[in-house]
Amino acid sequence: MDVEEARRRAREAQARYRRSPKGKETERRYQQSDKGRRAKARHENTPKRKDARARWNATAAGLANYSRYAHSEQGRMRDARNDANRKGQDHKVLLEQTRARLIQDPERGHAMGGVKKVALISDIQFPFEDPRALELALQYIEFYKPDGIILNGDIADCHDLSDYDRDPQDIGKTLLEVQKCRDLMKRLQHIPTKIWVGGNHEDRWRRVIWRESQRRAGLGEVLSVILSGFGLDPTDIDETFRRAFYIGEYGFKYWPYGHYIELADGNLIVTHGFMSRKHSGATARAHYERLGRCVIIGHCHRFGSYTTTKMGDIHGAWESGCLALLNPKWIQFPDWQHGLITIDVEGPTFHVNQIPILPGYVISVDGRKFN
Repeated sequence: MDVEEARRRAREAQARYRRSPKGKETERRYQQSDKGRRAKARHENTPKRKDARARWNATAAGLANYSRYAHSEQGRMRDARNDANRKGQDHKVLLEQTRARLIQDPERGHAMGGVKKVALISDIQFPFEDPRALELALQYIEFYKPDGIILNGDIADCHDLSDYDRDPQDIGKTLLEVQKCRDLMKRLQHIPTKIWVGGNHEDRWRRVIWRESQRRAGLGEVLSVILSGFGLDPTDIDETFRRAFYIGEYGFKYWPYGHYIELADGNLIVTHGFMSRKHSGATARAHYERLGRCVIIGHCHRFGSYTTTKMGDIHGAWESGCLALLNPKWIQFPDWQHGLITIDVEGPTFHVNQIPILPGYVISVDGRKFN
């Protein structure tokens, strides 16, 4: 084998390695290292590279790309950091203020005022709930005597609308889901302030209607007739869900997936969650870093928390566990935990209490046991 052939084979082997998962991971770690960043900076700051970048930015595509970036959250954060540097301000404080303003969406945020004790449960996923865990949580809520209750998403599984593979024996239980949700709301209807925030499972309702509309270039005639027969407006998807699950009948307010509830003058928000990480607490941290505010989430079925101190103020994010079965047939050995959360609110301040349900279906709080 001559020298040129050996070099060619070596280059091909190196290219195959870079395309492999291990090679990509090695390249990612290198780019994030100090050495990799210095090398990239040297390459980016050469006169030839700067001229090429300037020519690209002057093109129509480059201007459009910059416009999208400038209006994105990342672009606004960069502008805030640059403004702080020019003004001599603490850029971390300005970043937090800018991030908080970005997520204040009057169409998605809803204040829950006038409450001092709030109970929160999520991820029951009727009809795949754990009845013993759910009953224990409800007993503790009755002991706690809250003046507000938040059902923080995935209360109904909407299993018949799922895109995933399903056991044929579990299909056709939508009416059972509705009845179980009604039984839960009936048991909680004595609480003065009641809110149900949709999760990704309730959002299956919207997705199916949208998919039907796309498939038929408009909502299917049969589906339209069925919804109209129940007195529902097919164009108001959220209202069809409220009416189908009889939510208003029990005094609950329903807000769809992606909305959030504000407590303690907006210093704490509650939303179902839209990210999931591998380890306990990591999902809470990811939501805090994305939203920039103290937040309680469900979604990941785990207990976890993340706390950080910013200029002397303590901020945090919490995961609320679940009340669904911990051994469902469609997943092996899930890293899930049962539990609920209570929130004590006093003006702009709040205290989050994570209440885990221990093995054997026991809640132990302040020396008192519930089982």
